[in-house]
Amino acid sequence: MLEKLTYIESNTTNPYHNLALEEALLFGCGKEECILYLWQNEKTVVIGKNQNAWKECRTEKLERDGGHLARRLSGGGAVYHDLGNLNFTFLVSREHYDLDRQLAVIQRALEHLGLRAEKSGRNDLLINGKKFSGNAFYRHGDHCYHHGTIMVAVDKERLGLVSNGFYGKASVQRGGFRTLQSGESDGLSSESGDRQPERSAPAGVRGSLRAPGRRKKPG
Repeated sequence: MLEKLTYIESNTTNPYHNLALEEALLFGCGKEECILYLWQNEKTVVIGKNQNAWKECRTEKLERDGGHLARRLSGGGAVYHDLGNLNFTFLVSREHYDLDRQLAVIQRALEHLGLRAEKSGRNDLLINGKKFSGNAFYRHGDHCYHHGTIMVAVDKERLGLVSNGFYGKASVQRGGFRTLQSGESDGLSSESGDRQPERSAPAGVRGSLRAPGRRKKPG
């Protein structure tokens, strides 16, 4: 039984800091604890653990624009992060990992804003049939996380300029995984082999996601 809920909100938009903190929380999370971690990156392309950066991202364009390229622990496709997007991570032990329950937290938070989100496929959340959230998963031993995006006001023009793929899933290709367009299928597994495991900041969504429990705000 979960005994502690911890809410952590990052106060930096540096992707390397935020991803490093996510990994530290993964291994620091107590056995009977669930951590909800909220974070944002600025002008960042984040690729899955098995992806080829040069296939997924226009690296020279991204660098010229002062953007960042980062690789995460989880699998899945490439995503573009800016301040119009909010990232969430649920960190919990394997015993208490429950994808449906975790996604329900996101759905209920959006209901407070008058939005009805539904699950589609394995990793997506949709509003009015349009994808606004992709999710990915990672497990190392008994340590698990499920993270995803909430696209509120992402700069789609910049996304198209720096990303070769589209926010979506991934398919195996020679030399790495390729991000797939919506509607294509994939056979991607998580690290464990399981089938699952710059605009205004979305403050309203952040507020709706804040859970009761111990709150930390890293310095």
